[in-house]
Amino acid sequence: MKDGRYLILHKLGYGGFSTAWLARDTYTQRLVSLKVLTAEASQQQKELKMLRYLDQNARGDPRRESIVLILDHFTIQGPNGTHICYLSQVGGPSIAQLLDSPGQVAGSRRLHTSLARKLAGQLANVVCFLHSLGIAHGDITPKNVLLRLVNIDEWSQDDINRQLESPFKDKVFTFSGGRAGISAPEYLVQPASFSLVSPRYISEDVLLIDFGEAFLEKAPPPNGVGTPVSYRSPELILEGKATRWSDIWALSCTMFEMRSGFPLFESFIGSPSEVLQEMVRILGAPPKLWWPSFEKHEIDVQNDISSGSLLGEQIREIGMNDEVSSTNGTETPLPRRPISNFVLEPSGTKVPEDEANALAGLLQRTLNYTPEERLPAEMTVERRWFTGKF
Repeated sequence: MKDGRYLILHKLGYGGFSTAWLARDTYTQRLVSLKVLTAEASQQQKELKMLRYLDQNARGDPRRESIVLILDHFTIQGPNGTHICYLSQVGGPSIAQLLDSPGQVAGSRRLHTSLARKLAGQLANVVCFLHSLGIAHGDITPKNVLLRLVNIDEWSQDDINRQLESPFKDKVFTFSGGRAGISAPEYLVQPASFSLVSPRYISEDVLLIDFGEAFLEKAPPPNGVGTPVSYRSPELILEGKATRWSDIWALSCTMFEMRSGFPLFESFIGSPSEVLQEMVRILGAPPKLWWPSFEKHEIDVQNDISSGSLLGEQIREIGMNDEVSSTNGTETPLPRRPISNFVLEPSGTKVPEDEANALAGLLQRTLNYTPEERLPAEMTVERRWFTGKF
């Protein structure tokens, strides 16, 4: 692409508005991430504009290194229109990928406590940096927090196939068995797997990506942002109101998941009502001013009696339900992937009581129903869960 400068080597991932590819810059011989936006998303150029604004105002702050960096950009023409492509540094596995536990109880895979606290602290500092510039990310979730890769420019194609598994392609056909039309791809490519990557290529540093929902606080989006429902604040669900405070809510949910391995407010069918019900169950009843809005979702907040006490219980349950398999009558943990020993906590490990109290104290301050009463990012990073020893 771009007159042969960028050579596509593998597929890194995809989302609703873009697909990311692993490429080699033949000018510099660096491995880069090449993100191709859909034609519709390319018209607005939201992410590119926001990252340019960020660079213009970063003022040499070292926290800028923990945010995706645009190295180059260009456009291509396709049957569906014009597509913006931009190049950035290659990110490693996302927190969501590391915690993914198909076929197991959610939470059976989770980060080592020291690593979880370190990465969560870095993420909180990055959010603090963004908010200091008047920027809200709008989509803080475990999928958009990556571990940075190091020393990968030396990889050959054979190394890439060994570390990420060889690309698997499958042709695209219509339901009737015919060839797909000109607007569809000729084939699909399975994304790379990071489960086999050697630990020596994975750092303990976060990289925050996907600024497609980001906005300036002085110009908030009138209809909210597309944050996945499990990470949406109550005002974002009920009023479509996105601010720095909805970022703090999403940050809190993400930090909890880093430590626990499972979402704090789970939604099995993606229903806002499910998430609101979980909020009431775990955090207690919202302020009376919001009762009518909650009750429109058939949530009986008046009979709630948890008073937020279940938040501590959720934390103390971490590690209690880890799934195990039985071999000859002996309970042993389910098989772990090669990367697991580097980043994951051993099955059955409980949260120390002192740490549980510190994490509960933090989340009680950041998961306040009233947006302006949530702890701001600059005060969040000073809490004992980040600074203490457990």
